Amino acid sequence: MYFTKYPHRSNFAYLTDYSVETGEAKTPNRTFKISLDSYEQKLKNNKVDSATLLDQDHLVHGELKDGTKYEVRFPDGYTATITRKIVAANVEPYCTQILPVAFAR
Repeated sequence: MYFTKYPHRSNFAYLTDYSVETGEAKTPNRTFKISLDSYEQKLKNNKVDSATLLDQDHLVHGELKDGTKYEVRFPDGYTATITRKIVAANVEPYCTQILPVAFAR
């Protein structure tokens, strides 16, 4: 980030798309945080291309079919449910990073 008296163009991201209904914005080469409800809707509509589930962080990140990178947080105890939904949506590749209890924080 550049700090000067005048705005520098590298401090801005230019939108390629914006959805009024969901409030989601898209830009190239950026990761967007989306709500769990929005993510589950995208799974139902077959719009998720890849997913990596980080159980310890309660986070799923990956890429949508339109090339947008995303991350979504889920509540503690929701891992099995979100895993079932990702598998049911046939998301490939899908991987999990679940630490054994001995390595948990």
